[in-house]
Order: sequence, then structure tokens, then C-alpha cells
Amino acid sequence: MAVVNSLSLKIYEFKQDLVEFFQYGVRPVAWVFSFPLFVVSCVLLHLNRPALSFNLMSKVFRTGWAGSAGLGQAYLRYFRKRSGQFSALLDEFIHEVEPLPNTKKFFEHPEKFFNGVLLVLAPATEAGKGVIVLKYSYYFALFFKLFDVAKIAQRYHIVLEPSWAGYIDLSILCFLKLDEPVFVMTYEGRDKALLESLNSNLIPVEVGPNWWVNHNMFKAAEQDKDFDLIMVASWSKFKRHHKVFRSIAALNKKGHKLQLALVGYDGDLSLPVIEQMLAAYGLRAQTHIYNKVPPSEVAELLSRSKINLLWSRFEGNNRGIIEGMFCDVPCIVRKGHNYGEHYQYINAETGCFATDGNLDEAILGLLARREQMSPRGYVMSAHTYDNALDKLVDVIKANAEPDLERADLVAKVNELDGMKYLIPNGRERFTHDFAFIQAQILKQ
Repeated sequence: MAVVNSLSLKIYEFKQDLVEFFQYGVRPVAWVFSFPLFVVSCVLLHLNRPALSFNLMSKVFRTGWAGSAGLGQAYLRYFRKRSGQFSALLDEFIHEVEPLPNTKKFFEHPEKFFNGVLLVLAPATEAGKGVIVLKYSYYFALFFKLFDVAKIAQRYHIVLEPSWAGYIDLSILCFLKLDEPVFVMTYEGRDKALLESLNSNLIPVEVGPNWWVNHNMFKAAEQDKDFDLIMVASWSKFKRHHKVFRSIAALNKKGHKLQLALVGYDGDLSLPVIEQMLAAYGLRAQTHIYNKVPPSEVAELLSRSKINLLWSRFEGNNRGIIEGMFCDVPCIVRKGHNYGEHYQYINAETGCFATDGNLDEAILGLLARREQMSPRGYVMSAHTYDNALDKLVDVIKANAEPDLERADLVAKVNELDGMKYLIPNGRERFTHDFAFIQAQILKQ
């Protein structure tokens, strides 16, 4: 897309609004779509078209349309009863994983999984299993392709950290192939209900990727705030920059000229397109752009900001808003984000929800009361990697390993390019464990 003038911008906005209307605007009355598509998915199973059937129901579930949650649960229970067909689909899904530009390195050197995709959190001992965590949904099937996962699961509790909401997803469900419990980070209530409805080895743990922020890196600033607003987001359509720009332009007309910081990297848009949008809205002079900056600079930019903004309608468990909170920066989140859950970490101390129609008012309101808020205080007490590890240990103890202790696990943190150990030389602590997992690499 190339935005070059106000007319092309309006066309772009119209197209995006139309897509969003069918994705989100019809949610409350979408039984008229959900139920017929559920029926079509079941018919496709009987016609021996399992992949087409599953992909259709996966998309219906992810929409959040009225009825899609219960219908998704019913569909999966029904499909699993057709065990031969379901197992064949999982096997085919794994078999068809082929090298892509971003995964070719793993086919050539599977041990590169250990560089941020797979970490050992607790060692395997004679007394009990160890704990490993696997990050990014698009690597889950590749894990089966490259490693003897069944043998690894006999020695380690596997913890999954999915990338996106909406768990009718073969990347996650392929772990139903295992006999051992698999612990799935689950940050949306409807995904938790889905996993529980399966009565399977997939056990939800109510944490997500944004619990694993390194709060030692993201701290409150001593200096004055340069930016009224900051938006940390890839240059992508789903991040909805144009909606934010529209609200800021409206504030300009009311006499409130705010300073905006944009921090991002290429997605399905590019920085030149973002700059053209800014120019079309008359915002370029008051916008400060930072492209592909390291985490330390993101932390510094957040600490210089007054309000943090998350304006996507659907994604995973956004880390940037929690990073901002650790910098003592409150946030505004698009009302209805993902499935509209009112996350406990968006509250009177940390921020608020808003809509496209009242974002400008929400910005002014939060600017007026931000100094009475305490985002860092809240997340330090309730939303740290230590809190996440406590929850993880409790669930593993309750379902698989009663003797597991919190002290057995080391902390990990998430950054843009993957996971890292919090402690220095963390990987060296688990040399024998990584050697065992590496020995399970399959011959291709």
C-alpha cells in the first residue's frame, strides 16, 4: 500500500473499516454466521476434508463471534472422537512443515532452538522431571519435526508459550499426541475454557508472554517527560496506526498539540508508509520516529513518555504495555481487545480502555490524572516473572509433580528476539539438560 495523499488515505481507511466491521462489528449478532459455518465444518469432516474443516472452524473461533466459543469446544470434542482422522491431521500438519526463510537455520542446525526458542527452567534429576519452555506458536510443529518430543516429554515437563490468542490451532493441539501433561500459558478466558473442555493432557496456566518482562531494565525515569504519547508497535495494519493518528489530529484541532513517539519495525507496512500517513494527517512535525531500536533504547523511550498506547483489535499478550508500566507509564488499550476481556492489569492504577470514538477524550483524561496513578507499583506486586513462576509451579505441582519446588526453577525474560535467562550464564547451568535434548534431534 502506498499512501500518497488524503484521497488514498481515505480509501485505505474505508477498506480497513470494512474488514474490521465483519471481523468485530458483527460479533454480538454473529450466530447467523457461526452456526452455519460450524455445520459446514462438521459436514467437511464427513466428506473426508479434515484440513479444510479444521481451518474453517479455527477461523470462526478466532473471530470471537457470538456462539463461536461454545461451538468451537463442541467441534473439537466431536473431531477428537473421530480419532483416526484427527491423528492423521496432526501427523500431516507436522510432516508438511518445510524450511522457510525464517526457519531454514533450524533445519540446518536444530540446536539453534536453544537460542531463545527453547529454554530449560529446571533440571531433570533422579527425583523428578525438569521443566522446559517453548516459545512462539509457529515453532511448535517444527519442534516435533526436528526432535523426538515424546522422549523429551518423558524427562521434562513441557510448557508452551503461544504467540496469539485463539487456541483452535494445530500448532498447540499437536501436543495432544503426547501421553504426558503439557502446560499451556493461557491468558484469555475463552482459551482457558477451550482447553479445559478437552479434558486432555493440555493444562492451562493463567499467565502469558507479557508476564516475563525484565523489570530490572524497564524503570521509572528521573528526567522530565518528552512525549505525551508513545506507541511501540510494528509497522503493520493490525496495529491500526491510522486510527491513532486520526484522534491526535482531532486533538490538534481542539488546541491540544501532543508530542508522539513511534517505535517500530517493518511488518506488512513500512516506515515510509507510516510517514506518508503522518503527513496526510498533518502530524509529521510533532512525531518522533524510532525504527528497529534495541530493548535498552525502548526502555529509555518509554520512561520519557506520559502515556503508552495499544490500539490493535486482536493479537497475542502484548508485552509493550507491561514494559511501559514498569517504567511507571499508564496505558490506554482498545476496548474489546482480543475477546474483550477486562484484564486485571488494566485498572485504576495502570490505565484504561477506550474506543475509536473516545480515544481523544481518554488521552486528555489520562494525561490529567497520570501523576496520581501507580503502574509500576501494581505490576511489581502482581505481574512479574516471579509471579508467573509461582503460578506455573503451582499448576505443575497440582497436576504432575507434587514435589516440585519454586527454588528448582530459574527465571527467564522475554525480549523482541526471544527468551533469555535472567541470571548470567544461565545456559551453562543446564549443560547436561541441553545435551540430552540435543541428543533427541531426529535425522532428516
